[in-house]
Amino acid sequence: MNRRTTRGNRVGLLLVGALLLLAGVGVALLSTGVFGADRAGQPVYPESAAQWVNANPWLWWAALAVAVVVGLLALRWLVVQIRIDRIHRLSLDTDRDPDPAAGRTDASAKALTRAVEDDILGIDGVRDARADLSGHADAPELWLKVTTDNTADTAHIRRRIVDDVVRDARTALELPALPAYLTLTVSRRSAARSVV
Repeated sequence: MNRRTTRGNRVGLLLVGALLLLAGVGVALLSTGVFGADRAGQPVYPESAAQWVNANPWLWWAALAVAVVVGLLALRWLVVQIRIDRIHRLSLDTDRDPDPAAGRTDASAKALTRAVEDDILGIDGVRDARADLSGHADAPELWLKVTTDNTADTAHIRRRIVDDVVRDARTALELPALPAYLTLTVSRRSAARSVV
């Protein structure tokens, strides 16, 4: 999940929470008689409103359409949660010089991620490794998912990944501040994520 998705989650959940809170407070105030003692024992909507709803069957079709739209938005939200904005091409040696001869070097992100995965798989005790680059081609982020044997020295593996593999990736990309996120999963145990 990227920062934009996280920000969208916060805003969306804040709006939905505020709407539900206002509705709940309104119903609670109505039921306790704040809007008048005679309203406390009455239904939330009057009988005339119920008759109007029953006399207009198109309202149920409109409610169905709204429910379908809300369902599709919820499905889209779920898809966004699992999506990682993977980078397919990296911009290396990007030169801001307006001279067309200054050039720009693009490289395949898959080449770097495969090299990182191979380096991690060469560490004793590592069962599986997955590397992804996300973010923007000019400012990538390295995401690592590593699974180890349940008898492996995870501290040693983490140290090797940080000191060797991530350092080499930062050197190759000429990005000493390349953000790297490591999810280290011990076989048959829970995952632990850390920023390296």
